[in-house]
Amino acid sequence: MTYYLLISLCVIVIISYIFELTGKFTKIPGVILLIITGMVVNYFLEYFAIKIPDLSGLLPMMGTLGLILIVLEGSLDLSISKEKKA
Repeated sequence: MTYYLLISLCVIVIISYIFELTGKFTKIPGVILLIITGMVVNYFLEYFAIKIPDLSGLLPMMGTLGLILIVLEGSLDLSISKEKKA
């Protein structure tokens, strides 16, 4: 079970890296591509009746962590200067 979790996390990281590279050329953000990929994977899991564990207890924490990461990534793009505009 642990190996499946580690392999799944590695695959997600590799896919997100590939989406970031393709996002530069297609002008589509990698986050949008990851959301669409998650929806497609969920559809196939339901279609083939593959059971996934119940993660409802973990989702609030993961949502908060995701929001923190989004805010921190957005703050990296900010440029602050001391110049005053007249």
